[in-house]
Parts: sequence; C-alpha cells; structure tokens
Amino acid sequence: MIGKKELLSGVILAISVLFLANALTKPQPLKIVIEGSGSILINSPKLYSFKEVFALVLFSFAAGSSFLYLLLRRDYIHSKPNYLQSVVDNWQLKRISNAFTALKALEGPEKEIFQIILEKGGELLQTEICSISGYSKTKVSRILKKLEAKGLISRSQHGMTKKISLAF
Repeated sequence: MIGKKELLSGVILAISVLFLANALTKPQPLKIVIEGSGSILINSPKLYSFKEVFALVLFSFAAGSSFLYLLLRRDYIHSKPNYLQSVVDNWQLKRISNAFTALKALEGPEKEIFQIILEKGGELLQTEICSISGYSKTKVSRILKKLEAKGLISRSQHGMTKKISLAF
C-alpha cells in the first residue's frame, strides 16, 4: 500500500523530471548570417538566465531527493522484519548456540552420535544413527540414553524404532 508521503514524493519526482526535461531539451537558437549571395547557419550556445539556473538546481534537488526517499523507503518496507520471524530467528540462534555448546562439552562416541543428529537437522530415526555411525543397536541405545539424561535429546516411539530429536 502506498502512503501519502510516498505518493507526494512520486508526484514531486514526476513534476521535477518533466520540468528538467522540458528546460534541457529546448531547441538552441540559430544565427543565420547572410554574406553576399550565400547564408551560413551558426548554432549559438544556449545561455541560461539566473532564474533558469536556480530553477534547474531546485528541480534537480527535488527530483534527486524524491528518488532517494522512494528508493530508501522501498528497501525499508521490504526489509522490515516481521515480529514473529524475528522471534523464530532468535529461537533458532539460541538453539544453534546450545547445540554447539553441548557439542564442545561431549567427548568420544557421545559427541559423534550428537554430531550425526545435528548434521541430519536435529531429527532422525535411531536405525539411521546405527547405519551412519556403524555402532551396534545396543551401543547406540546406551549412548542415546546418556544424551537424553543430559537433556540434549528426546526419544519417542516410531513404529519398531525410536525417533530422536533435539531437546532444545
């Protein structure tokens, strides 16, 4: 939706551009010099009066200012963050931060299994962890119990296997 300020700025820009185009495209005066039996056409440079120069500068400034306002306003409107999106982004950053902090604190097979869970987007089946890590079902189950006890993951029944998710 276009606001009043944007509409006013657009009108000022249009009027300024029309004035500048009209003032700068006026035909140049020609001098015709007649000498004897022939004539010579001479283009003389267009000279502007003080009032015309002042008007050109004023309208150029108005056009530039209006264009800049519209350009910056358009970028601001399209980049204005949605409140809900910023909450989600902050939550995602906190989640990522917690995951990397946990990863630094873990060692050995626990770290390896937790890293697999992170690389798979924070959610996968226990059977997938077994096939990726190469560990037995029993070893993976014991490691996942330890990670669950530390509050890093949650496990839920999913058919004949369990679904593993990040707890945060």
